[in-house]
Amino acid sequence: MSDLRRAAVTDLTIAVLGPRERGCNEAVFLRSFAADITLVSPGARDELSEAKRPKLRDAGVARRGHCTASALAEGDCA
Repeated sequence: MSDLRRAAVTDLTIAVLGPRERGCNEAVFLRSFAADITLVSPGARDELSEAKRPKLRDAGVARRGHCTASALAEGDCA
């Protein structure tokens, strides 16, 4: 990957919209490419298992609770 493409990816703010474990795994994976990652759950914020919460915290991934696609687009997620 060229330095130009790498810089373009690492400067992005990325929201991962995904449920539970899969969303967590995707967010942690993407964290290796970008500094600003937020996991947005379509369900309740606490549906993530206790074992996965430290994984997100240690990776520096932010979490947001229940959110619809339209609220995410408008920046209205809790």
